[in-house]
This record gives sequence, C-alpha cells and structure tokens, in this order.
Amino acid sequence: MASRVTPKKPILALKTGRTSEGVAAVASHTGSLIEQDTLADAIFEKSGVMRFHSQQDMIEAAIALSTQPVPKSENIVIVTNTGGPAIIAVDECIAAGLKLAKLSPETGKALGELLFSEAIVSNPVDVVATAGAKEYGGTVDILLKDPNIDSLILNFVTPPFVDCEEVAHRLAEIGKTADKPIICIILTIEEKFGEVVRLTRESGIPVFDFPESASRALAAMIKYGQIQKREKPAYVTHETDKAGAETIIKRYRGQDKFLPQADVFELLQCYGIPTATTVRVKTKEELKKQAGKLNYPVALKVDAEEIVHKSDAGGVALGLKDEAALLETFDGMSEKFKKHKPAFVVQEHLSEGREVIVGAKGNEDLGPTLMFGLGGVFVETLKDVQFRLAPLSQQDALAMVRSIKGYPILEGARGAQPADVDAVCEILVKLSQLGSDFPEIDEIDLNPVFVFDKGKGARVVDARLKTRKV
Repeated sequence: MASRVTPKKPILALKTGRTSEGVAAVASHTGSLIEQDTLADAIFEKSGVMRFHSQQDMIEAAIALSTQPVPKSENIVIVTNTGGPAIIAVDECIAAGLKLAKLSPETGKALGELLFSEAIVSNPVDVVATAGAKEYGGTVDILLKDPNIDSLILNFVTPPFVDCEEVAHRLAEIGKTADKPIICIILTIEEKFGEVVRLTRESGIPVFDFPESASRALAAMIKYGQIQKREKPAYVTHETDKAGAETIIKRYRGQDKFLPQADVFELLQCYGIPTATTVRVKTKEELKKQAGKLNYPVALKVDAEEIVHKSDAGGVALGLKDEAALLETFDGMSEKFKKHKPAFVVQEHLSEGREVIVGAKGNEDLGPTLMFGLGGVFVETLKDVQFRLAPLSQQDALAMVRSIKGYPILEGARGAQPADVDAVCEILVKLSQLGSDFPEIDEIDLNPVFVFDKGKGARVVDARLKTRKV
C-alpha cells in the first residue's frame, strides 16, 4: 500500500524499539549483521517511506513538505547576513548529500551590482548584516531565477540597526509566488522580533530556530523528490532448475540444520549462481581417486555442520600446489577434526578476484532480506554492508552494490580495472529468487564471492546455508 502512495504523497515514519538486549546468537555473517532495526529500514526503503529517528526531525520535515514545493534536485543556495550559522548549514547539508549550487555568471553580476562591497557573492551568499529589504529581498529574487539553483536556505539574524519587519514583508511577498522551495532560519529574540517570524511564516515559508533543523528538513524534502523520481522497478525472473533445488531442500525440510557445502553448491547451481569447481570427499581413498583429475593449485576445506567458520577453526588450506601437498594437508586436517567425523571439500584455487559477500536471511511473513558488502575475513569488522528486501529489482541490486563505502574498490580505484558489477547484481537477483522460492532457507552466506574484471564474471568460493522449521 505504501509503495502505491509514496510516489504521490510523502509518508514519514518514526520507528521505535531500535535496540535490543540479549538478541539470540546467529551463526552466519549475514545473520549477525542484521540488527533488530535492519528489517524495518529495508521495508521503508522498498516502499519509499522516509524514516526519522526523532519526533522533532519528522515534524519539521512535515512542516516543510506541507508548505513548499518538492525540490527538483539537490542543488541548493544559502543566503545569510552573518557567517557562523551559514557554515553550520553548509556542514549539515553536505553531510546529508546536498550540493552547493554554482551561481551562474549572470547571477554573480546581478548580485555584485545590488549588494554592498563587503558582501560575498558566492555560495553561501553573505549579504552582510547591514543588508535591508532591498538587498536581502533582491538577492532572493535574483537567486530564484538562476537555473542552477533548485532550493534556498535563508539565514537571517535581526540586527537592531536594520528594519527587520520590512525585510520580513519583502520575503513574505516573494514566498507567496516563489516556485522553488524556500526554508528560513530566523535567529532572534521572539519577544522583540516576533512580528518578523510571524510575517515570514504566514507567507508559507517555514521558519526554524537553528540551521541544523532547517538543513535536515530541506534534506528530507530533497530525499522525497528522489523517491518520486525512482524508476519503475524492473524485475527479472531467471530460468532455474527449481525441481532439482526442491530435491535437495526436501532432504532437510523441517530441520534447523546447516547443509553440507557440496549440497549448497549444487543448490546454487540449480539457480544459475556460478561457483568454483568443487569436489567433496570423505576418505583419503576417495581423495586419491580425484587427485589426478584436479587442476592445481587447489584449496582444501573441512566440511562439518559443527564447524561454522572454517577459517577461524584452521579448516582451510589454500594454494596446495600438487597431489603430495594435498594428501599431506588432508592427513593433518583429518587428525585435527577427527571428533567431528567431517567430510572435505577440494576446490580450484581462485586468487585474482576482489572479495565480496552476498547473503540472505529469511523473514516470517515476508521475503528474505538480502545483504551485500565487501567480503572475506573482515566483513564483521568493517560492517560495510547494505540490505534490501526481496524480491530484488535490477535497480535494487545495483543500488546495493553502489551504496557500500568500498564501492570504489569495485569501480576500479587507483588505476585498477573495474570489477564485473553486472555479474554481482545477477547473483544478488538469483539469490533473492532462491530465498523467495524456499522459505525453509533461514540463512545463506556466500563469502567470499570472487568478482573478476568487467566482463569476466564472478564465482562463489565458499558458501553456508542453514534451513529452519516452517
């Protein structure tokens, strides 16, 4: 319902209960990184609902949205008659992702002719404290005509040597006809200059007491403008071997259980998710039969339900160069983990890809929550991850990848070749489809997924999957 409403009218939400004591332990990276609040954020993101973390911010945004047109872009200008509050507004706006618009040459020339010589004709525009109705109001008029500017923040202190009510009358005249949003900060003593505040507010221009409040309200308006401009979601359904996946899942249906990695890889392959070439063995004899068929170097990994994080337990050996090294390492791991009676996975060793993590966590009465971030052993330390609710559209998947702080690594930082982001997005969409088709899947971790250079794809190197009773 919200998804149908938000393109036409903003929905503002305040979600309480953001913290939790004694959250049950979870075994996967995906599960441990999904905090109590993450699902609410994913629902709001998918439906276009704007979330706030304080009543004040929500109400101030509602005031601005109910009195001013929605901004067309994030390009703003700040007008002030004193420096400090304007700089506070700049900091707040930039932190919220807004941009200080570059004034057109025509605007710069017009302001230079209008304002006192002490004025600063840039962005912020400082009209100086001696500016009266002619200078302050004229500046706003000029800026409203600049095509580079889509929103205005006005910062006004009430100097006793200026006719402040005349300034307010002039701003009120402008506010009644302006076709671009104007947000005002009036720093004053209301007992003495209350009429200035009243005149401005009655014109429809919202007035705030502090630059932080005004900046956050404008940022919320601009965010809503972006929500309105969202593309219609493009959903792609990939061809799958759902029957083959069902054969695997039904072996574990009704159980809270981690699947053997070989079964997880087979399940992924049913949905067209590319994996490293993998062989599962239980005994040394089985390994010897396979050893001559392998392309070295290879990796050897222990595979037992009780051993969740294999690297931490010393159950992963990489870069084994030949059969002798493989058999020797197998003997050592067999002894180390003998009480678990494990199987082992032999896998082609991939090393040149950039490591990312892709995951999913099942939800009651909803599709799964998908996760993406930089992968490997640092995922829980850096926590550079993004979440979205299934089903994932093409836009959702691309937004997840582009939204992590480490995206420049995938984009090709410092002269490196860009990674195959399209391949990662395809894995995300296919995993969304798998998790949605089988609500029995509780948690999935694909970590790491090696992403190769653009056009060369991506492959899952390690995977864990846990089922649940439904």
